[in-house]
Amino acid sequence: MATSLSFDGTHVTGRLTQKDSAAHAINVTTTAPSFSTTIDDVVVQSIPLVRGYRVVLPFVGGSGSVESETIRVRGSEPVSTAKGARDAWAVDLSYPSGSETLWIDPATRAILRHIYTLKDHSQLEVVTS
Repeated sequence: MATSLSFDGTHVTGRLTQKDSAAHAINVTTTAPSFSTTIDDVVVQSIPLVRGYRVVLPFVGGSGSVESETIRVRGSEPVSTAKGARDAWAVDLSYPSGSETLWIDPATRAILRHIYTLKDHSQLEVVTS
């Protein structure tokens, strides 16, 4: 499957081509500017890191489906990293198929730790620093 999407404010256009089938046009309008589901971690890194901050944003997936994702800043807390424990901003991201928790370095905004949790409660953890 190959997807190509273009974002212009609240308008998303593109093509979805599945193996051995014709291309399917994508033409979606959202109520607010939207983001690609492939960059939700980048969006999390760019929000205000303030305890209690919460925002719901539209994200568009490769099939052209729109889903609302909720981003909530829990606050600053210690996190284990490959270089030892350090303080980081804990941010929760939730969406229909699961959730993520990211720990963001307060100085560089790098992702120090990232846990993906699926609806079946299985988890994938990435420790980057």
